[in-house]
Amino acid sequence: MRAAALALLACFGAAHAQTGPHFIHGSWVNVREAAAATARAAEQLTTNTPVDVTARQGDWCALRYGAGKTGFVACNLLGAQPLTLPQAASAPARAFWIAPSPNRLAAYGQSLPVPAALRQDVLVKTVQAGETVRFPAVAEFEAAKKRMKAGVMLDPALELKRPAAVDMAAVLQPYRIRPAAIRPSLFRTQASVALLSETDADGIAAVAGSKVSLTPTGLPAGWFSRHNGPEIEGLTGFWDVGRAELAFDVPVPVYTVMANGLVSAVSLRRLPFEFGGEGHYCGAQYLGKSLPYAGEVVWGGSADGLEVAPLRGYPALKDGSEALVSLAFAGKPLAPSAKVRTQSEPVKGLKPPDVGDMSAEIVARVKSLKPRLVLREIDLDADGVADVLQIEAPIEYGQISLDFVLKRSWYVNINGQWFPAGEWQDQDCT
Repeated sequence: MRAAALALLACFGAAHAQTGPHFIHGSWVNVREAAAATARAAEQLTTNTPVDVTARQGDWCALRYGAGKTGFVACNLLGAQPLTLPQAASAPARAFWIAPSPNRLAAYGQSLPVPAALRQDVLVKTVQAGETVRFPAVAEFEAAKKRMKAGVMLDPALELKRPAAVDMAAVLQPYRIRPAAIRPSLFRTQASVALLSETDADGIAAVAGSKVSLTPTGLPAGWFSRHNGPEIEGLTGFWDVGRAELAFDVPVPVYTVMANGLVSAVSLRRLPFEFGGEGHYCGAQYLGKSLPYAGEVVWGGSADGLEVAPLRGYPALKDGSEALVSLAFAGKPLAPSAKVRTQSEPVKGLKPPDVGDMSAEIVARVKSLKPRLVLREIDLDADGVADVLQIEAPIEYGQISLDFVLKRSWYVNINGQWFPAGEWQDQDCT
């Protein structure tokens, strides 16, 4: 592992570092008391820590850092410029230290080399569903967990990535309906808003400007979902973190707009962190990022580790309410109602299912279905300009549900342009 890391760092660092200001390019670099690999390591420095190189001794650089501290590091672990996230894309440990976040901690844990005794092909013979597994402690990963437990502020530019703006006429090209023309309105920058359909807790925390912390709450445990066991299909979590909770130092308001225009709102303080856990192979799915436990957040569920409360002054969601969009917003509180303009148009070309062996009742039910594309324009601040747009399109007749399999797509008005903001697709299964 060390040899591979050094080889990768060579393309980032300065192989012949000169004196003067530099940055640590390794993820967990030993600062030694002398210019030798056998010298005692006084401490470790992480990626992009600024240091001052004062001299060179062969392949070793003498440096000064912190409050007058001195030591030696291998020169090929230094660089004249700080590393960026794109440069560290293939190195999860360095990516974490460049920009600590829950997701990057999980990716780092998943990148650690697994001991032979803890490989999946070995564990399936000894571990059953629900049984926990202990992984060895790794000093650098322990430091990373400590960093996340203390809490970090996230940069929306790093955590919220949207595709390029789209021409809605091109998106709706097969249809006649079109949304009204838009102009800059409620959301002026990409960091103004995060839809639950397009992001996860990292993006929500970044937009809300709330420090987020991650606290491990349990060991990895075996699970299976596609058979009756006892063979497991995987382990929950990442490395030695089987379960974890996220906490926001300032509760995050999450708003939900219903089809009738009412706006519900909850205050989100804690959230279970699900990463690399049990597989779910049936049911509706987001086609990109999505906030874990989004449904429980919006509807006030009782998942372990979830702490959410209704915000005063907003109507509560009721059973049967149709929620159109849920979002976190960095600006002043939204009004408890929004304007929703709805258009629809028949969809042609969907092949009906074979109803030959179905009962008369089911045949009647299937024939009563009329596929339509639905376009909803949502104006959150009552200025006559849509801020969010939802398209709901039937993509096929369901064989099991006896209803249409739907795909919902969201777009958000950022400074007068429509940007894709996530998709949701039903699955026709039980």
